Amino acid sequence: MLQNLDGWRESLAVLKKRKWLVLLPTLTGMVATGVVSVLMRPVWRIDCLIQSPRIAMESPPGVLREINFLEPRQIMEQINRHVYRGPLSRELNLNPRRFPKIKVEWVRETNLLSLSLTHTDIPFAESVLRALGRRLQEDFDAAVGAERQALDTRIALNDNARALRELMLKDQVRSVQIKDNDIRLKQADILLLENQKTKHEQARASLSAKLKIAEARNSQLAQERAAVQKRSEGLEEIQKQTYSENAAVDNIALLFLYANVVQQNRELASALDEKLNLEKVNQENLRLEHLAVGKDFESLGTQIDKAKTEVESLRRQAESMKGDAEKIRLDIKNLDSEKALLAKKRAVLESPVFLKEPGPSLDPVAPRKKLNVVLAMVLGLAVFTAFAFFLEALQKSDAR
Repeated sequence: MLQNLDGWRESLAVLKKRKWLVLLPTLTGMVATGVVSVLMRPVWRIDCLIQSPRIAMESPPGVLREINFLEPRQIMEQINRHVYRGPLSRELNLNPRRFPKIKVEWVRETNLLSLSLTHTDIPFAESVLRALGRRLQEDFDAAVGAERQALDTRIALNDNARALRELMLKDQVRSVQIKDNDIRLKQADILLLENQKTKHEQARASLSAKLKIAEARNSQLAQERAAVQKRSEGLEEIQKQTYSENAAVDNIALLFLYANVVQQNRELASALDEKLNLEKVNQENLRLEHLAVGKDFESLGTQIDKAKTEVESLRRQAESMKGDAEKIRLDIKNLDSEKALLAKKRAVLESPVFLKEPGPSLDPVAPRKKLNVVLAMVLGLAVFTAFAFFLEALQKSDAR
């Protein structure tokens, strides 16, 4: 224990004796290191984030799920194997041997790659990363070109199918409108026919009434004619009996009166016959007119039934067309949904290669002035302390 304390005391004495040998060179080294660090050009870290190409798959149908078209590890291996060094050197007019080293890191569980390089020239480093991004974009476009072309073809076919459905829908709507107009026209014709039928029914009823009146009048005239005929025959019989009995002179006036009455009855009978004939003609005309009106009435009923049947047929056709129009609308809606999915798939393919554009770090990554000064201090203290002990040991050896 006492020996250890003596050793520490001896070491402190050596350091106290040769303190300037240790401190002055260390301070000089620290100052020199600080000055050199200040004079050195700052080195910046320029980084960016790129994403590997992805495609969208429907799983289940109607639900998109994005998957990697190229694995990030594959892209990272290509960059680490310096596949792009030659083309980028020619593009940037650089010596391939002096091409800056690009550090590639895969962001786990994602399709992202972090690219970075350190350089004193920020615009140059950014141009290198952007040139690499363009090369990657060209390769990605070539890789997904067939898929993009297939999607473009499907979108074009979808647009054509939708345009065709739109034309079909317009034709169906126009056809429905035409059918509706035909239905309205038929309904107007039915109303007109029903009005005519009502008028014919009224005319038929009126003719029936007139025919009954004519029949009653004809019967009355026939009865009157029969009565006149009977009366005339009775008078003629009386007249004949009077002639056959050699009537006296005083009965001549009576015979003459009978003759006048018979003549009047004959004239009345003739007039009644004429009226009866006229009534028969009128009655026959009324029957014929009633028959004609009845036929027209039945014809109008047939026409109305036919028109109503046509209206029902037109309505069924219109309903069928409306159903077809709804089916076409549903097809258009399905086509729009399909196009939206295709557009999303196309958008996934059009994702830019840069998720984060190349940019410098907030602070230079080198030189680290404080760290360099601290390291110079530690190294100076260690070296010159050891040198002080070496001189002390050398002095003691010479003294012996």
